[in-house]
Amino acid sequence: MLKKIFILCLSLTLFNLMPPLPTHAQEADLNFADYELPLTDYTLPNGLRVILAEDHSAPVVAVDIWYHVGGANDPEGRSGFAHMFEHMMFEGSANIANGEWDKLLESIGANHNAYTANDKTAYWEVAPANQLPRILWMESDRMASLAVTEKAWETQRDVVIEEFNQRVANRPYGAANRRLFTQPMQGYVPYERSVIGSVEDLNAAKLPELQAFHDRYYKPNNATLVIVGDIDLELTQTLVQAYFGDIPAGESLAPITEQYPLPAEFPTLSTDEMTGCAIGTEETMIDPQVEVPRWASTVVGPPRGTPDFYALSLLTDILAGGSSSRFEQNIIRQGKAASAYVGLSDYLGGSIIYAIAQPNSGDALETMPELVRAEFDSVIADGVSEAELARVKKQTLVGSITSFRESALNSAEWLQDAVLTFDDPAAIADELAQYEAVTVDDIQRVAQTYLCDKPMNIQMTLKEGEEVLSDYPGLLVEPVEIALESEPASEAMDSEVLADLPEGVVSRTDVPAALPVTESNFPPFEQFTLDNDLNVIFVPQTETPKLRLQLNVGGSNAAAPAEQQGVADLMADLLTKGTETRSAAEIAETIEAAGGSVGSSAALEWTSLSVDAPTTETTLAFDLLSDMARHATFPEKEFDVVKTQTLTFLEQDAVNSASMANRQFGRIAYGGHPYGFITDLQTVSSLTREDVVEFHQTYYKPNNALLVIVGDITAEEAKAEAERVFGDWESGDVPDFLNYPEAELGDTSLIYLVDRPTSEQATVQVGNRAIDARNPDRYALAVVNTLLGGGSSSRLYRNLREDKGYTYGVYSRFGRPNDTSTFRVVGDVSQNHAADAVQEILTELERIRTEPIAEQELIDAKNQLIGNFALAIEQPADFADQLATRYLTGIPIEELNDYLQAIEQVTAEEAQAAAAKYIDSDQPIIVVVGDAEVVKPQLEQLGPVMVIDNEGKEIEE
Repeated sequence: MLKKIFILCLSLTLFNLMPPLPTHAQEADLNFADYELPLTDYTLPNGLRVILAEDHSAPVVAVDIWYHVGGANDPEGRSGFAHMFEHMMFEGSANIANGEWDKLLESIGANHNAYTANDKTAYWEVAPANQLPRILWMESDRMASLAVTEKAWETQRDVVIEEFNQRVANRPYGAANRRLFTQPMQGYVPYERSVIGSVEDLNAAKLPELQAFHDRYYKPNNATLVIVGDIDLELTQTLVQAYFGDIPAGESLAPITEQYPLPAEFPTLSTDEMTGCAIGTEETMIDPQVEVPRWASTVVGPPRGTPDFYALSLLTDILAGGSSSRFEQNIIRQGKAASAYVGLSDYLGGSIIYAIAQPNSGDALETMPELVRAEFDSVIADGVSEAELARVKKQTLVGSITSFRESALNSAEWLQDAVLTFDDPAAIADELAQYEAVTVDDIQRVAQTYLCDKPMNIQMTLKEGEEVLSDYPGLLVEPVEIALESEPASEAMDSEVLADLPEGVVSRTDVPAALPVTESNFPPFEQFTLDNDLNVIFVPQTETPKLRLQLNVGGSNAAAPAEQQGVADLMADLLTKGTETRSAAEIAETIEAAGGSVGSSAALEWTSLSVDAPTTETTLAFDLLSDMARHATFPEKEFDVVKTQTLTFLEQDAVNSASMANRQFGRIAYGGHPYGFITDLQTVSSLTREDVVEFHQTYYKPNNALLVIVGDITAEEAKAEAERVFGDWESGDVPDFLNYPEAELGDTSLIYLVDRPTSEQATVQVGNRAIDARNPDRYALAVVNTLLGGGSSSRLYRNLREDKGYTYGVYSRFGRPNDTSTFRVVGDVSQNHAADAVQEILTELERIRTEPIAEQELIDAKNQLIGNFALAIEQPADFADQLATRYLTGIPIEELNDYLQAIEQVTAEEAQAAAAKYIDSDQPIIVVVGDAEVVKPQLEQLGPVMVIDNEGKEIEE
């Protein structure tokens, strides 16, 4: 019998007829204050800051702990220590054994993760609200008694090195990205090293150093705990006191940015002869994995809280924030560059303004700084318009409201950020007021100061040549002595108070009992069909003033012939680039001035066109969606720009290790089948505008489409608007694009090694052809996949990462489109252990097929699926996506009625039988991408190896 340890006793009846919802008047103005949550802000005697926020929109709770330690606090010569502890914190504590953390959370369907930044290390969980005691027990246990052992250190060091390889060494532009944000900060101690650190520093570190780092920073008086969700305020305060109150405080610490205040000046090494603007350091990075060169610049800016910061932030949005921005309209849409953008990255001690530009294939890199400089100089000389400023202010306000209330976790992260930056969780509204106070004169002033007067650092990334790094300038600011407060005291909970709590919810040594279950139903939704057979799904959401419209149309890459691969991608991109009555610029300016956006994409079997807007702009949103879907003109100039950009991106993607593995796996799994067709330089080069127009005319019919509406409007309004803009759209014949040919399976007796001499890791894919979306064994296979490779407590993850340290991450998945797809295990592994990793994968595949599944493992996997499903419907947009996916893959939406029951009823025998039927461990497809010189001798111990090039052709030795 499945244990009832998850929160949601979800109703097994869906509401096809929704209860009437109140009509919301569409006010002209939006106010962040209307969407704030009531806060309780206090500090325990031991110094732990606690913020509680009630949000009863879903029976979910987010627990978010930020330790005020990050890359800025790494000791000298030990870069990456804070990031290392992000990993170490999962390695066990006094009452939670090593390897149990992930199981304890995933077995209740909780989501969790951690991340490290310059000024913080964050740990979060999102769980059913009644599991709050378990989360607090776990977090308090590792805060009080983390096991910093030699074994954990050695294993996680290997994992972190593989993360470094995956994010930096084996990724195009990886090393350049790592250097980009430290180059301008050289000489300023907190930010002159990267958060991920260096492999050399980690290998040189000793366990006592790590223990000392932990003892210094991982204390309650150096942390903030935020809890947001469906909580009882008084009960939660009592639980927090019970679990955290008796943890001893550590020594008082001064923020490193107070010890090292931002230098008044950074070195100016030269002056631009044309503009007279200051230039700082100039560096050239060499990366053999790069096919498209890149130019970038950085300038040190002011910290948040200063007027200049908010003016700069809005300036970067005017320059590159959205499709109506200056960079997009003046550079990208004119075909002058493949990409060009500006951003502002903020830290506690300062900020960095950065610009990045890449030329189209064959164009000169030297033109990139000229394009960027011209846009900077235009603002300096002529300023910006009131309309531009109003647009980005509106986008900032709407984006802040919708992001803050998008989920309990989002709310918690926003509150944490406000506490870390301003020591006040209510500071969000104050910051928005500072954005609103910015004037066009402020924009022009900060443009002059930070885009000319302050030194601009330059970085170029090339495929080959000589690397040039700048000289270290020496310390730019000496440390300042900071007076520290006395160490706070801890305080145990009164036993009488504990006695009033529900039985078993407080335990120091064992998993605590859950709180009472809160019952909930599926979110309401409604389906209806227009007379022209346009199907519509409407899901209301009342937490934010947001409307999302998405039109999904059948027929995409898999519907195009092999020689026209890429036509669906070009068509989707061009849908937003002009209609019979609106140019691309007018579409962008209209929606972005309203605080919204448009988007489009091409998936395997359908394309999507979307509009996001405040509900105050409901009419505009529907008008734009209809106009783009029905009246797109695919202008020749826009076609040329998009095609050129696509060719440039494909040139770089051709040497991406994951893409290389995907292509070769598809060649073997899908011979002659559209799922295996490849979009490459040749297919895109042959496409014409007429091909795009014909593809659109063939598939964009209302009887081949699904409109999904999610927003703070009523069902009556949704129906009326859909009828108004789509009611006269004429239906028509559509080819049966789902009538696929049989795929021919290639030779699986060989291990395919795609030679990539620049690789620092081996990218591995192992699998076979498996099921389609409607396969009757899909529920059993969902359970199988969960326990095999569906998360951080899965067999593959625990074996290859937590036990062996071969990888940063390894996962399995069953594809479920309309026709038979594949089962795959995917991961990037240590190149020195490539064969070892493949062998462990094969061993796990054999185990899942042949060995009985333990009852507790089965229960945990099912609980994980059920809990994840419950959490997924916290956000109406995610729930709508689930409904749409079912519709588009031919699964009756009403099947959601039976989802929980179907998962709960899967037996161990059924799961194993499904695994034996649909997972091949004897002769699966094995594809490895890596340096053949390093990897081939290893793989030959497993079987015959064919070394191939990127086109799948054998390389003769």
